[in-house]
Amino acid sequence: MKFLLHLLLLILLSALAGAAWVAHRPADLIPLEPSRENGKSRDLVDDLKQATIKGSAIIEVSEADLNRHLSKVLSANMQDSLGSSITFERLALDLEPDIAHVTLAWQVAGHRSTATVDIRITRQEKVFRIEVTSGAYGRLRVPRGLLRPLAPALHSLTQTLQEEIQAMFQMNQVRLAQDKLVLDPRFQ
Repeated sequence: MKFLLHLLLLILLSALAGAAWVAHRPADLIPLEPSRENGKSRDLVDDLKQATIKGSAIIEVSEADLNRHLSKVLSANMQDSLGSSITFERLALDLEPDIAHVTLAWQVAGHRSTATVDIRITRQEKVFRIEVTSGAYGRLRVPRGLLRPLAPALHSLTQTLQEEIQAMFQMNQVRLAQDKLVLDPRFQ
């Protein structure tokens, strides 16, 4: 009986060590593509505000444009509150039909650490709802309940990106498609 207990504990310890190893392997980030139009990046907030005012055409924002915009805005607005050994690297979006994979990357003592949150955007009458469906620490997939420690980081991001979020949710329809965000300001 004692042998079986030790064997069970050894298996459990091995599983925990394996999970820790997988969690410390950073997720692959989508590389930032340079801007194609004369080196100037698109002003997404202004485009969204103009589309809302005009209300006439569907806007498609590519994943590359979103990632460039987020890189520019977040690098300018993030504060060094964690000390010199931990620095925020970037936020990367990977868009698929009906789901967005939001990956946060940090450099911790020279090692990249990542956390991914999978979100879904739905609309209930006049209110948009963002739902966290699942996520990952490094490459270790976890259910959404285990992502609770990321809540302060996500709250900080929503505060930093408040202008972009407000402009996006002025649209009548927001849809996630493969490698793009489709926004429709038209009334239906």
